[in-house]
Amino acid sequence: MNRNLHQYARFKAPRHIPLSHANDNNPPGGSPPKGPRPVEKLTDAELMTLEGNFVEKGVTVSRHYALKDVRRELLRRATKGIDGGEVVRHILELAAKSSDCLTTYGALFMKLWPSEEFVGNGSVGRVMKALGAAILYGVQHGLPCVTTLVVQANGRRLSERAAANIHATVKGLGVDVADDIEDYILAETLAAMDLVDRSAMQATA
Repeated sequence: MNRNLHQYARFKAPRHIPLSHANDNNPPGGSPPKGPRPVEKLTDAELMTLEGNFVEKGVTVSRHYALKDVRRELLRRATKGIDGGEVVRHILELAAKSSDCLTTYGALFMKLWPSEEFVGNGSVGRVMKALGAAILYGVQHGLPCVTTLVVQANGRRLSERAAANIHATVKGLGVDVADDIEDYILAETLAAMDLVDRSAMQATA
């Protein structure tokens, strides 16, 4: 699995399930497979093995599957229980209320879980999961990556590590992105800020 996606999903799987035979679970002499199962029906182990085989072979599509679909399904499962659209809306609302059109991890946590306190790695992990859901939602709906607006409270900037993770995650989900991380983040940040403005105008219309 793309190493930067592991903050959103961690699975262990056996190696070397052929790319075109993830559905072949029939014993010798049994009935032939009826056809490939959709990625939604594959087990976590099968998905992880498919991803590993794609990466090992240096390809993005096989006879029955595409790497982007495998990774999107893995991220969907890893962020299960979180409404990506709701996270996107909260980010836009928080950014609209700030003077620099940015928000912080802590502010987003309090918006999502208002009765809880933002403390330690556990809270950070939950925010990361929520950001993963927001990224997936944005990719599926053709939105700019609004997670570029969620920054560190100290300095109110996106760390280099966070920028690299966002770039790698979105690219890994099959989106055609600029190779230069800084160029990509700048473009997405400006597009996300424009979305903040448009959303605010619609809210007051």
